[in-house]
Amino acid sequence: MSMLNIQRDDVYELARAARLAITQDEAQAVYEKIRGISQMIEQMRCLDTTGIEPMTHVAPHAQPLRNDEVKNVANREHWQACAPLLHEGFYLVPQVIE
Repeated sequence: MSMLNIQRDDVYELARAARLAITQDEAQAVYEKIRGISQMIEQMRCLDTTGIEPMTHVAPHAQPLRNDEVKNVANREHWQACAPLLHEGFYLVPQVIE
């Protein structure tokens, strides 16, 4: 028995709710993909995972992290030196919406 009981009409309803236009061929393709995913999940649920510890990542080691260090990098004059247009320390950009 499939854990996801979805019909092709459900695909149409979901598309309508999302305000998406969908053809019959597209609905059929989405339905088949969802059905395939549901079948794969069912196969995975049948596996015996006794003794297998849950893991958060496939790599067995932790990611090295750097120390947090506060650095003063707010050098406005340096970063604005190449700006084409400035006004009172702000970048001026061309108007794009009329």
